[in-house]
Amino acid sequence: MSPIKRFWSRQIRVHRYFKITGGYKFVGENLLRLLLFLIAFGVVAWLINEYVFSFSDFSNQLTSQYSPVAVVAWLFVSEVIIGLLPPEAFILWAESFEHSWAMLLILATVSYLGGVISFLIGQRMDKFTRIHAWLHNKLHDQISQIKRFGGLLIAIAALTPLPYPLFSMIAGLSGVKLGLFLRVALIRYVRFVIYALVLWKAIA
Repeated sequence: MSPIKRFWSRQIRVHRYFKITGGYKFVGENLLRLLLFLIAFGVVAWLINEYVFSFSDFSNQLTSQYSPVAVVAWLFVSEVIIGLLPPEAFILWAESFEHSWAMLLILATVSYLGGVISFLIGQRMDKFTRIHAWLHNKLHDQISQIKRFGGLLIAIAALTPLPYPLFSMIAGLSGVKLGLFLRVALIRYVRFVIYALVLWKAIA
């Protein structure tokens, strides 16, 4: 069988699998939640910026007190340790730079790499018998979802408000191949662009 035929044969099998398991419904529901979240978040950001305090002033104050390297490092640590800080705050901060899209690209790359580190941590922890048993018990539902939907759930976690670092770690625990994770997690860049378009427009 030629490479092209093998490719299309695999796509057909994947399509049938997700149709049977409800993968497409799962994606549709989460994309709808993302749309509603973006609308609500954009409105709230606009209201806060108009009537509470200026995000631009806040970003400028943050930049004057801390170096950009320090702020970017906070994001990296947050994206490794189960998303302690919301990426949206960093996206708003990036808007204050002259080359805001370049800073956004840096933030998205740092977030992506943080997810990769979380994935590798998950892989490593899965090798310890006691930790393996404890985590598989505590995260049973999430691990089952990863095994059921695979790359779809990783993509949804990278794109939506789901905790991307946590699901990255769970993907490592669940035996997802690193190559698949690296490819699917690239959608994290799309998330940063979408949120920037919404948030920067809201505070313009």
